Amino acid sequence: MRLRTKFSFFAILILVIALLGMSVILFIFEKKHLLQTMREGQVNTIKGLAEVCKEAIISEDDLLLMNYIKVVKRTTGVIYAMFVDDEGKVVVHTDTNLLGYVYRDSIGIKAQSSEDLLIQSYKGREGGELIDVSLPVLLGEGRLGTARVGFSKVVLNRIVEDTLSLTRRRILVVTGVAFSFGIFGAFILAQLMSRPIRKLTEGAKSIGQGNLEQKILVKSRDELGDLAGEFNRMAKKLKELDQMKDDFVSSVSHELRSPLTSIKGYVDFILRGKAGPLNKKLIEYLTIVKNNTSRLGMFINDILDLAKIEAKRFELGKEALELSPFIEEMVTFFQPQAEEGKIQLETAVPTSISLVSADSDKLRQVFTNLLSNAFKFTPEGGKITIEAKNAGSGSFVEIAIKDTGVGIAEKDVQKVFDKFQQVKSSGSKVKRVKGTGLGLAIVRGIVEAHGGRIWVESELNKGSNFIFTLPKA
Repeated sequence: MRLRTKFSFFAILILVIALLGMSVILFIFEKKHLLQTMREGQVNTIKGLAEVCKEAIISEDDLLLMNYIKVVKRTTGVIYAMFVDDEGKVVVHTDTNLLGYVYRDSIGIKAQSSEDLLIQSYKGREGGELIDVSLPVLLGEGRLGTARVGFSKVVLNRIVEDTLSLTRRRILVVTGVAFSFGIFGAFILAQLMSRPIRKLTEGAKSIGQGNLEQKILVKSRDELGDLAGEFNRMAKKLKELDQMKDDFVSSVSHELRSPLTSIKGYVDFILRGKAGPLNKKLIEYLTIVKNNTSRLGMFINDILDLAKIEAKRFELGKEALELSPFIEEMVTFFQPQAEEGKIQLETAVPTSISLVSADSDKLRQVFTNLLSNAFKFTPEGGKITIEAKNAGSGSFVEIAIKDTGVGIAEKDVQKVFDKFQQVKSSGSKVKRVKGTGLGLAIVRGIVEAHGGRIWVESELNKGSNFIFTLPKA
């Protein structure tokens, strides 16, 4: 089954369920509303009769009561209306033959003994179901009698059925029209959705066959448009990489960094909402793209730095540098990470420490790599310490970054500064850390380019101590 057919089928299915659900809800609501309206009408009728009865008694106007009884009798569904005095004797009735009659049946007795509105159902003399609504007529604290109105349940049910039948027809008409428009809309939407997906499929197949000139033309500003853009950028990147493969070292700086900068720029542009409104999911995806772009950029920078180091083309801008404020700056930078991981970050730098001759940017890179590794491999509740002291030879300053992390096995200590080496820590209390395996190789290259050296002292499950030296200024 093709995607367009599936989409249309499920869209129509959802539409049918929604329309059926709405129709049932509307029908039930209309029925409840109709029954409630009828009940309110019955209550209003008996209240009106009771009020007229009280006024007629007070004013001794029997004609007023008799005329109102006739009006009530003309109300749809009303079978009888009456007023009985406190002794149960009929004072006025729509059937004049019952004047003076005393009701002794259970319905009449309950109506006359009730102190509030009372609604009762019973079968009349002719077998039809009736609803008797009664209300006491009060004057002050005294009871003058009881007003009663009888409604035919058959007539009322017929009115309800007629009204609901009309409602059903209206709902069917509206549902039919909505269903027709819904089907039309589902097919249009399925076509609009499947067309760019089909273009993506064809374009991906062409790119997979090596046609890197292929451009996927999807102009929609949504996930499909973004995916098409990523395919196009991927094709462009593959083409660039194909052109670069014979001259990688000489052109890598420009050819790798430029596309990444472009991607990051466009992602930042989209994340700022310049290309249109974004939903929460799209922001999440674009943030992932942005983070991974930055990570890839850092990896490329590591490769380039390492290539420069190995080619002896690593340039340093040395200057006389005060270690104490520099180390405090690094502590400030990593303090949020320490607080998040509940790790204690301390320094032990004497005020008498000598100035060092170093490139501040490159030294910052050394500290960042070493401290990042320390945080990665130190569990919650651990401690990281930065120490500095004048080396015994007198011409160097010795800096150490200690941690109470998982440590390094003795057999792996000699490999930590090799390229693409990542030491595995078994039984660790920290999460497994992924990386490029270039960080410590670059650190060693930078330290040695300064004329110093670096080594590590470590014991498994007790921690590591990375020590390096820098020449004094």
